[in-house]
Amino acid sequence: MKVEKPSINHIFCDNAQYAIPVGGLAERVRKGLLASSSAVGLWPDDDKFEESWNMPAYNRLSSWMIRIVLQGIDRELARSQMPETVWLGANHVEHLMPQAWEPHWPLPPAAMEAAGVARHAAVHAFGNLTLVNAKLNATLSNAPWSQKRTLLAEHTSSALNRALLARPEWVEVWDEAAISTRGQWLLGVARQVWPYPGTAAGE
Repeated sequence: MKVEKPSINHIFCDNAQYAIPVGGLAERVRKGLLASSSAVGLWPDDDKFEESWNMPAYNRLSSWMIRIVLQGIDRELARSQMPETVWLGANHVEHLMPQAWEPHWPLPPAAMEAAGVARHAAVHAFGNLTLVNAKLNATLSNAPWSQKRTLLAEHTSSALNRALLARPEWVEVWDEAAISTRGQWLLGVARQVWPYPGTAAGE
């Protein structure tokens, strides 16, 4: 589900009415958001959230939206791993498998037709995205996975990347299967950060 900036402004305006009475603000806003049935104001349940999550994010969302999602997950991981640490997140979205994968991470010619479409989709999925600083973003670029994983280990301290490098199967091989598995793992964390609060029925 994609919500543009003007639509977000309308959502805030529509729900401003719930902030007028003092007391119980969070609950009134929650009910207001849940009561919306429009495409713009709809609060997606877990099924809709997962359906949208599994689509190629980088083709559908603005980079600032993706950055906010990844930063939210990174912050949650940092909080759970090191509760006393102040979160200082990176702000550049990096494709682990590069967007220009054909010349740099090529498939065997015989597999290109069958697997190329799937790889194009996987490259832009949340499972293939992470956060790094500007300098590292430029350095990683189209580098092979053996170099990328080394640079991530040496030059990034984000919880998002520590979790990535803690999985031996991901460190060993970064391919469509790894992207899919990591995407589902990230979805689980995202649901903890932004849980669906129930329904407005009967409230």
